[in-house]
Amino acid sequence: ALALARDFGPAVVVAPAALRAVWHTATARAGVDTPFVSTESLSRPALPPATARRLADARFIVLDESHHLRNPATRRWRRLADLARHARVLCLSATPI
Repeated sequence: ALALARDFGPAVVVAPAALRAVWHTATARAGVDTPFVSTESLSRPALPPATARRLADARFIVLDESHHLRNPATRRWRRLADLARHARVLCLSATPI
């Protein structure tokens, strides 16, 4: 995922907040400067300005635990769908759904 992010960036990683440290370590090891946005933050009524900028600038989105965004009736799905219109998206999940 990070090799693709390096090639197709600017990129952003969207994943559950519990995985922030894992992604921080992985991006540091890979030498890929990729910001992290929590899946949960996409559900808030308004995104923090820095988060909104990161997502708007992204041309590649790594969506980890993508099964958390499978319901089009949610705010997080709609927000990501809007952003994904301008980016390539790599969906990752180990959950067989």
